[in-house]
Amino acid sequence: MVESLKVGLLFLSIALFMLASIEFISRKSGLRPEYSRKLAHIGGGLLAVYFLPIIADVYIIFAIVLILTLVLFLTRWKRLLDSVHEVSRETLGSIIFPFPFFVSFFAAQYFGNSIYFYLPILILVFSDPAATLVGDFFRWKRFKIGGSVKSLSGSLAFFVVTILITVSILFVYVADWNLSLTLIVLSMSLLISLAEALSGKGSDNITVPVTTILLMMFFGF
Repeated sequence: MVESLKVGLLFLSIALFMLASIEFISRKSGLRPEYSRKLAHIGGGLLAVYFLPIIADVYIIFAIVLILTLVLFLTRWKRLLDSVHEVSRETLGSIIFPFPFFVSFFAAQYFGNSIYFYLPILILVFSDPAATLVGDFFRWKRFKIGGSVKSLSGSLAFFVVTILITVSILFVYVADWNLSLTLIVLSMSLLISLAEALSGKGSDNITVPVTTILLMMFFGF
């Protein structure tokens, strides 16, 4: 418990330092908030992927998530982290971003299988920024969902990256690869991509990992 608490405080300190550093770099370089936001998205996600399994205490992780959510709420309210909060669309994604990590960690603990933590989080960390970056550059077949503007090019990028991540993770967890598993990967990737495409105002930070977890339950991982 004491060691988990120490690691939790270290993780929290590094996460807050990372947010402050991204804000400083963004203001000095003039980096677009959309890109600095995704930098925080990827950096924070990778920190969580490394530290949360080491902490391995659901109560400490829940406390960390509450603290980070409060920090993100207050900084948005006081306009202290514009590099993370100030994007061109109305979104709550930055505030709710910590919660999927707790949900995924809890699912992994409940099912006794760490794939329930790593797969949803890695999809969230990499597929979502890929959709944003590709969608910004190509803007093919744009559409509006719940006040958010998305594109088929972004959704396609999300789908491709999700396939790559899912295949990579399943190679670690599944001994025998077969046609059935290939079809499962394609089906899961498509449904998760649809969940992302149909989620507006940053709600994909919740719908993507939750959909991933539900699909893993359905397919019996």
